[in-house]
Amino acid sequence: MTNNKEISQDNIIGNTMLSELYKFNLIPNTKNPACAWRNTKNHYKKHPRGNYGIPTGQVNDIIVLDLDFYKLDANELLANPFIQIYGETPTFDTFTVASPSGGLHYYFKFEENMPGNTQNKKLEIDTRSNGGFIVGPGSKTPSKVTGVVDDYKIINDISINKMPDDLREWMLENLYKKDKSKTASASKPHIQINNIESLYTYSFTDALLRRIFDTLPDGYWENYQGVDGEPSFLVWTTACKILKCSDLWN
Repeated sequence: MTNNKEISQDNIIGNTMLSELYKFNLIPNTKNPACAWRNTKNHYKKHPRGNYGIPTGQVNDIIVLDLDFYKLDANELLANPFIQIYGETPTFDTFTVASPSGGLHYYFKFEENMPGNTQNKKLEIDTRSNGGFIVGPGSKTPSKVTGVVDDYKIINDISINKMPDDLREWMLENLYKKDKSKTASASKPHIQINNIESLYTYSFTDALLRRIFDTLPDGYWENYQGVDGEPSFLVWTTACKILKCSDLWN
């Protein structure tokens, strides 16, 4: 007899459906992978025992909408645009699981125009698609609200269905739309720097540094700052990166 709790036999559809999905093992009582979970050699379709993860995206032909509204306060709940349309505990015609903390996982058929994972901390809405995974029903973890260990429960024991058209449109507009700041940054003029001489001249102005930053990934731009009116050390190391030199005075 095993100490690991299996999926409830009452969930006939869930049991049958889950047997068709690839799964991998998690460390007992946690959400953490117990293996190199992206390696398909560690995937299996047998009936799971203990905690397990389900890879999302094309590998299993699913995308999961993860709602963690239990993390929001009363004012945030009222202001949440998703809740204003669908409610705090929406009922979608698809397989649904509740987490021990009160989160809701809605499993839908994979959407080609939603290939990636998203995380919106302000709304507490995540999506799991290619390169992601979701903790499977029957797994046990401590509740983030009570601290009590409980299992992920199937609350809508039906097949995994296509996403409703209106929900798809909402998600594309609010979770998957392109970042306007990135689009604006991409439209800014760039400067071509071919040698290190600019680093030794007073003409290497703050404006010029900003234009250099504009050629780099967003992380550099977001961390641009000055100290007492002087460019930060990150500015200079960034300039060196652009000029492909490892040291400012090299």
